[in-house]
Amino acid sequence: MADAKPAAPARKKVTIPMLVEKMKKGEPIVQLAVYDYETAIIADRVGIDILCVSDTGGMVLFGHESTTSVSFEEVMFMAQAVKRGSKYGLRMVDMPYMSFHLSAQQAVDNAAKYVSQGGAEVMKCEGNQHHRCRATSASRRCACLSSADSSRRAKLRTVPRSWSMTRGRWSTPAASRSCAK
Repeated sequence: MADAKPAAPARKKVTIPMLVEKMKKGEPIVQLAVYDYETAIIADRVGIDILCVSDTGGMVLFGHESTTSVSFEEVMFMAQAVKRGSKYGLRMVDMPYMSFHLSAQQAVDNAAKYVSQGGAEVMKCEGNQHHRCRATSASRRCACLSSADSSRRAKLRTVPRSWSMTRGRWSTPAASRSCAK
């Protein structure tokens, strides 16, 4: 009679402390862009740590030419599908262009909708090279998100996202310094 394989340990819900522990141990952390229910199910089955619902999904699924035209509602639609399909992966949802830029209150209100309706556990604030001039303002909004609900995390990522907004030039640190003057 062949030896039976021991059952694999049951998977637990991924949390920020679990990811920090993996980092400390030097273990890989796997993130996947996920935009739909079926992919979320598969990502959970294969053990993906972070399911990133990004504004890029608007280009992939809805045919947008740029992430800057992807709406809050479109990202919400994707987040809700991923929420229904995932049980274990940490769900990180993009705050798309202009969904947190106008005020701290707008940032908190929209993030709260992603948490309550879209199942977001981490918010990622998207921007382009023009937001580097206002990085302090944007980081204050992320701080507002974190303080509004201390169980959630916010991450600021200011990277060039739109070729048209940079007039065909990618930003450099020198360009960022010059726009702050």
